Amino acid sequence: MKKIRNILNLALVFLLPFIIVTLFSLIIKLFFKDNKTIDFLFTLSITISYLITILILKYLWRVDLTLKKNISVKFILVSFVIGLIIFIAFPITNLFLFVRNFRLNSMSIPAFENSLFFQNISLQNLFIIINTIVIMPILEEFLYRGLVMKKLLIKTNYKVAILVSSILFGLGHLDFEKSLVTFFSGLIIGYVFWKSKNLFYPIIIHIVINLLFSFFKYNSVEITFNLMSIYIIIYTISIYVLIFKIPKILKNEN
Repeated sequence: MKKIRNILNLALVFLLPFIIVTLFSLIIKLFFKDNKTIDFLFTLSITISYLITILILKYLWRVDLTLKKNISVKFILVSFVIGLIIFIAFPITNLFLFVRNFRLNSMSIPAFENSLFFQNISLQNLFIIINTIVIMPILEEFLYRGLVMKKLLIKTNYKVAILVSSILFGLGHLDFEKSLVTFFSGLIIGYVFWKSKNLFYPIIIHIVINLLFSFFKYNSVEITFNLMSIYIIIYTISIYVLIFKIPKILKNEN
C-alpha cells in the first residue's frame, strides 16, 4: 500500500502540470485565434500549471520550501561555472544531435541567436523572455528539487532521490530529445542541491543554462582539425572541473 502511494505521489508530479496545461490549452484555442496571443497564453498556462502543482504538492507533502539565508559567494560562482559547463556539454548530452553529427562528420558550435532578444519587444515577448530565463527555472527547481527530491530524501538514499527527480525533470519537458538533456543536467543540479542543502544554487545554475540557450543556438558545422582541437581542450577542462574540482569545493564548503 505504501509503495502504491509513493508511485501515485510521483505520478502526480508528472500528471498535474500536464492536465492543467491541457485544460488551459482547450480553453485558449476555444476563445482565441491569433497565433501570438495563443503562444503567449500557452506560455502563461505552463507557468500557472507549475505554480498550482507546487502549491498542491506542498500542501499534500508538507515539505518546507524556505530558501536558506546563508548564501556562499563561492557556491554562487561554482553554480555559474556548472551552468556554463552544462551548456557547453549540450552537443554530447543531446545524444540524438551527437549521433547526427557523427554520421554527417560535423560538430555543433554555439552561435549568437537574436530571435528571442532582438525581435520587436512587446509586453507579451517581454513576459516570455523573463518567464524563460527567471520564472520557469525558479518554479522547476522548487518542484523537482525543492519538493520531489526533498520528499525522496526522506524515504530513500540520495542516489535514488537524484535519479528519480532527474527522470521526472526530463519527462516534464514533454520532448524526448530535450528530456535526455534535462535528465543529464538534472543529475548534476540534483547533486549540487544534495551537497549544498540550499535551493538557491540549483536555481542559479538553471537560470544560467536558460540564459545561455536564449542567447545562443547550436549550429552544425563541418569538422576541422583546429575546431576539433579547441573543443577537445574545452571538453577536457570542463570534465576535469566538473568531476574533480567542483565536488571538492562543494565538500569543503559543506
